[in-house]
Amino acid sequence: MTIDEKLSHFYDITVEEAHAKAAAILEEHRETLEKMTEERKALSEENAQAQIKAETANARREINKALSAEQLTIKRDWTKKQNELKEKIFSEVKGLLESYTKTPEYEDYLTDRIKEALDFAEKDELSIYLSPEDSSLAEKLQQKTGDLSENAEYDAAKDEQRDMEARIEEIEKILKNAVVIDEKFEKGVISLGCHVLLEDITLGKEVTYHIVGSTEANSLEGKISNESPVGKALMGAHTGDVVDVELPSGIMKYKVLEIQRNI
Repeated sequence: MTIDEKLSHFYDITVEEAHAKAAAILEEHRETLEKMTEERKALSEENAQAQIKAETANARREINKALSAEQLTIKRDWTKKQNELKEKIFSEVKGLLESYTKTPEYEDYLTDRIKEALDFAEKDELSIYLSPEDSSLAEKLQQKTGDLSENAEYDAAKDEQRDMEARIEEIEKILKNAVVIDEKFEKGVISLGCHVLLEDITLGKEVTYHIVGSTEANSLEGKISNESPVGKALMGAHTGDVVDVELPSGIMKYKVLEIQRNI
């Protein structure tokens, strides 16, 4: 093989190898570019998603802000309407009350209340105050109600009624505690209604007691209650019995000398 042939063959081989290397380099570069493109694409999508989320959150904040502002406006308008309505109702009620105070019915109402107060106070001193708006009615109200504190007939009627009620209460109490005494009197035995002659052994003297109900008891008249310590101890005792009576000061001894139903 000549030198030219060898050179030509070497050239061909070199060129072929160069083409192969160039092709490999181009393929590697293409793959690198494709990888970079995919990475950038993925990054762009990720950035896009993040941006979408951020914009969505921002939009929600703006919407909530707008809603809060609208709710505040609605609340203020509602409060204003409520106050206007209250003022209107108050004004109407005030007008109705002012109109009512100028009617005969209002005058009758005040008259009834004053009479009730006077009846409750009876004879006690009573001061009645009128509002400045009602001062013009003072004379009429005084004429209608009168000054009962200076009414002698009224005072007398009240006193009589009070005495009668007290007496009724007393009688009811007596009847409530009353005990029916059997007409049969067991001679020699102490019972309700008996008069007894006793010997106070402790003091060495004689005493006489009349055994009565609790409402009739009167120590100054010698009437002792059957519920008193002495009365309880004597009930059922016989002539000649010695009875012990427990008192705060000690034990008293009484001997029954005589028993009578009436003296």
